Amino acid sequence: MLTIFIVTATLFAILYLYFTRNFNYWEDRNVVGPEPTVFFGNIMESVIRR
Repeated sequence: MLTIFIVTATLFAILYLYFTRNFNYWEDRNVVGPEPTVFFGNIMESVIRR
């Protein structure tokens, strides 16, 4: 049971890092822009049609 929990937690951590790895690209270069969200990045407003 503990092994399944560790594998699942590791998988979620890897997926989170994969989807958020580029979020600071422009911020590191001092370019102002909207805050990105996990899985959607900066297109969240377009996805929910606001």
